[in-house]
Amino acid sequence: MKRRNVVVLAFVLTLAVAAVAQDTRKSGDTTNSSANASTRVVTLSGSVSADGMSLTSGKDEWNVRNADVLSGYEGRTVTVKCLLNRDDATIRVLAVKSVTASYRANLSDSAFRR
Repeated sequence: MKRRNVVVLAFVLTLAVAAVAQDTRKSGDTTNSSANASTRVVTLSGSVSADGMSLTSGKDEWNVRNADVLSGYEGRTVTVKCLLNRDDATIRVLAVKSVTASYRANLSDSAFRR
């Protein structure tokens, strides 16, 4: 009889601990989702400033939080995958790809006709 009571008590405590662990994880997720609401992963194309601290894309200028990633790309046109924060106009660069101009001959052009 005592053994059965101990097993039932252990089972109830295990369920209670599991329920508390699930509630803790859910409340942590809501905090993270509200913090991530202003940041999102995007792909931008633009030119890197001479000092590598900002990226100009069209009319927008974004300050780069991790400017060391853009070292070597100063003054070039690049495509970056980044975390964009519109609140303070900053980006955190995740990946950089240099944009190269590609040219293709149009064989129907008058320069190629005989």
